[in-house]
Amino acid sequence: MRRAMDLLEQDLSLSAMGFLVTTIHTLNGAAMGLLVLWRLRLRWERPVVVAKMALWVHRLMYALLLVMVITGTLNYYFGLSFAARWHELGKWLILGLVLLHICAALWHHFVVKDSVLRQMLGIASHTDTMAD
Repeated sequence: MRRAMDLLEQDLSLSAMGFLVTTIHTLNGAAMGLLVLWRLRLRWERPVVVAKMALWVHRLMYALLLVMVITGTLNYYFGLSFAARWHELGKWLILGLVLLHICAALWHHFVVKDSVLRQMLGIASHTDTMAD
């Protein structure tokens, strides 16, 4: 994506592959923004009781995903370079939060032995408890 943006800034044309990658990246960003907004609406209408730490990690993930959509849009359509820097940083922050999320789910499943992972996978309700 960075190479495609450099070519566009120099008024050079993209190859077919560059155009395809840029288009897919942009469409995925738009889809991600819509999915996050839909998910936030679901959480607003049907709140789920979770631990305070999980609540803040979820909020941070939603906020970062929205920031990624906004900064990607600002950079791609308006050429704002500060947005590109935030977009680049955001991918690493999201990766860290996703890894934290995975580790926490596995910790709950194998150490705490509760139903958090099964709830995340949709195979248990939030009222289920995991048998010892």
